[in-house]
Amino acid sequence: ITLLAASGGLQAGWRSGLMSIYREVLCSLRPRFLGRALLCGVSAFLSRPRALSLPMRVEIENGAGCNFKCGMCALNHMKRKRGFLDYEKFKAVYDQVRPPYLNLTGYTESFLNRDIFQMIQYGKKGGSFIKIDSNASVMDQEVCRKIVDSGLDAISISVDGSDADAYAR
Repeated sequence: ITLLAASGGLQAGWRSGLMSIYREVLCSLRPRFLGRALLCGVSAFLSRPRALSLPMRVEIENGAGCNFKCGMCALNHMKRKRGFLDYEKFKAVYDQVRPPYLNLTGYTESFLNRDIFQMIQYGKKGGSFIKIDSNASVMDQEVCRKIVDSGLDAISISVDGSDADAYAR
């Protein structure tokens, strides 16, 4: 599992960590994705209104609900329904694209979604490199074991302050 930790803004170490993730993604591409990668590149070069293939990278919002109320987070200002993506809806979306790179993200603490580990395992069976975003607030020993067992490739942990004062600013 690749671990990215970001605090404040982009830092040199964070950028190099991101580049290592992209290297891992490229190295883990299965032969069936190579044609898609080529077509995506050609599509980007041609700037056509319709792509020649399905996307290489997809972000699926696994939830809109968090255990924190961070002042900088857009979730606190949105007027939309809170909740989490369920496994069956995830499968319906995933099966249409089956991307080489999948980021399970959202305005949420990802591990609050009761189906998150099923989603990760399903994506891994589909051949995807899976990244997830977390604030790490619910990562106890049991959750950490499930992370390892699920096959998750990368996790990005948001740290929005080293102490209460820094967080409040």
